[in-house]
Amino acid sequence: MSDIKLNFTGKASFEEKNDFEKFYEELWKRTPHYNADWPSDEEIENKKREYQKLYNNDSEKLENEQWKPYPDDNRYLVSTLGRIKFNKKIVKQDDKNKKGYLVLVQPDGEQEVINTSTYVYTFVAKTFLGKKDGDGLHVHHIDNNGYDCSVENLILLTPEQHRAVHRSRKLNKEQLKDFLNPQRRYSEERIKLHLSDYKVNKITRECGTWNNGKFYTHILPTKEANLIGVSYVDELQTLYGKIDAKKGIHKYFSHLTSSQALCFNLFYPLCIEKYFNLIDKRCTEATNFAFEHVEDNSFEKCTNPKDKTNFDFFMICNGAKFFFEVKYTEETFGYVSSVLDGDRHDEKYQNYYKAQMEKIAPSVDEKGFFDNYQLWRNICHVTEGEVYFVCLKDRTDLIQDVEDSKKLCLKDYREHIHVLKIEDLVKKALEVRNDKLHVHYLEFFDKYLNY
Repeated sequence: MSDIKLNFTGKASFEEKNDFEKFYEELWKRTPHYNADWPSDEEIENKKREYQKLYNNDSEKLENEQWKPYPDDNRYLVSTLGRIKFNKKIVKQDDKNKKGYLVLVQPDGEQEVINTSTYVYTFVAKTFLGKKDGDGLHVHHIDNNGYDCSVENLILLTPEQHRAVHRSRKLNKEQLKDFLNPQRRYSEERIKLHLSDYKVNKITRECGTWNNGKFYTHILPTKEANLIGVSYVDELQTLYGKIDAKKGIHKYFSHLTSSQALCFNLFYPLCIEKYFNLIDKRCTEATNFAFEHVEDNSFEKCTNPKDKTNFDFFMICNGAKFFFEVKYTEETFGYVSSVLDGDRHDEKYQNYYKAQMEKIAPSVDEKGFFDNYQLWRNICHVTEGEVYFVCLKDRTDLIQDVEDSKKLCLKDYREHIHVLKIEDLVKKALEVRNDKLHVHYLEFFDKYLNY
């Protein structure tokens, strides 16, 4: 393979973990990400037209192009530029399923049926990169352009490496090591598989659809069913109805991965039974609470309430306020790109958040704020009360983000920023001598934590 010009790393794959860690940042930078530098539909169409000139070129051989037989079927020849020959004739390619990836098109007049289901990138990866069926490796387009199937634009990655490259926010070295750890218990895929089994065994065999119209096993056919139906059925349904009446139910509430549904199921039974002290020991039975809370009297003097920070859960006790942001399987804390809606967010930063950040974390500039937008806009409320980030104990990536941000805050504010691990709260609830509560949190564990 030494005569074949590979991608920018000069490698077909990263056989050693340290190799991937060495090139991770460059790979991440070269891969477009949603809400940041993702190309527009027009740009994607332009790329397709541009690359059609290459992969549908009828010339026998192009500059710097090399051909090799396809290992699975020597009737095919595959080139380093991603062109394919069948019986020594160039075969046209197209994205006939509009998925952003190329397949072969059955030539007019060709008597033999050709392979129109295997993606062109698989032809190239098997021929030049050593890809094997069942090896578990993913083929990654380095620039995320599925129309460029040249050898230089492809590399084989493990599923964990592939997910790390496609994350919308870059991982630091420690987060990356943890993310790639084969003993790492948490993965979104693992949870989705567990929730799919839970749905079949406990709720329904029917599946709901996503935006693309496809059915997914971890999505419910109705929103209402995403509430734990054992001890507090009526109460949770009433809460759901009240939030829905205010149009505060998220459109993905029917997903079993919904953090909003998890938040209802996690906190509401404790509120009903007035066990607020399990959430924070300073809270008494006289605590008031709210879900989908927007702080009216706040530094955020937005004219549109939708522009204010919306907290998943909120408590107030003897004037002390407690703000909660809940995460379950979300990839990261949200961020804002200067590419998308930059002027509006810049205005919000100048009007509301800049003064708060100068008070709380003066070393963080506007870019640093927007790089961790959701996290920092929550932390900005630390001047008004205690700020909690609620997540699984296995979400070491999110926990590290919170800890890194706390280090940038002035000492007076750090101790008012907390991580609440879902498992710890459930453990406390199960230790309470309350049969009704016990039954609920056993079911909560089975649904959300037994993955």
